[in-house]
Parts: sequence; structure tokens; C-alpha cells
Amino acid sequence: MKFVLFVEGYTEDKALPKVTNGRELFGRLDPNVAYGKCPRLRELLDVMLTLADKAS
Repeated sequence: MKFVLFVEGYTEDKALPKVTNGRELFGRLDPNVAYGKCPRLRELLDVMLTLADKAS
């Protein structure tokens, strides 16, 4: 899976942003630490888990 990293100030006339391999980018990430530190990620994961519970 690949992610495109957008940098602040990026415009169409500049070079394309760097493409990063998601496995390398997130491979060392501890999801529990990220969940505790990022309210938006926490909200997203909570919604995803709720939807998964309802679907099963």
C-alpha cells in the first residue's frame, strides 16, 4: 500500500509529492500510543470498530 505525503504549500505547478511505502511508514508505529495521542485517529478507530461490531 502506498501513501502520498502532501507538504504544506504544495501547489499543482510544483513537482509531485514524494510517494512513500505505507508498510515502511507505519511498520514501527504502536497503535496504542497513536490511539492515546491522536483524538482524530481515536475517533476514526472507534467508528470503524463500531461498524465492524454491527456488521458481525
